[in-house]
Amino acid sequence: MDENKLIDDLINLSKDKEKMLNDLLGLTKLQKRFIETQNSEAFDKQIAIKEKYRNKIEKLDLDFLNLFIELKESLNLNSIDEIDTNKYSQVKDLKINISKVMEIEENISSLENENMYNIANQSKQISDKLKTMKQGKKVSNTYKKQINLKKN
Repeated sequence: MDENKLIDDLINLSKDKEKMLNDLLGLTKLQKRFIETQNSEAFDKQIAIKEKYRNKIEKLDLDFLNLFIELKESLNLNSIDEIDTNKYSQVKDLKINISKVMEIEENISSLENENMYNIANQSKQISDKLKTMKQGKKVSNTYKKQINLKKN
């Protein structure tokens, strides 16, 4: 395949991935709101939707990798940085797109880590409330036993 065509295809795949990642980022932000409002049903639905996006992104990554390997072999290169940008001017666009994709992936990862922390924190708060309720129940039961003993 022609190198220019390969580069153009790589650019298109990276743009498609960028769009999908932006959608995934939006879904992850939405999940954050669901965590804050403790809407676990909506949160769970988002997980399923995000999984579909991840599967599509995985396919784009595989297609990208295959084309990139073909380009590297065709040009006898080891890295995208070795491509002559004077001869293949669209490589600049490819590098920009790859940079954008990496930035969005970092944002998603950061937000997902924050979401996991918030979920863990909420779980701890719920656990602490349950412990307090159990302790209150024990105190209440002890009090009832003492009342019953005094009646007899």
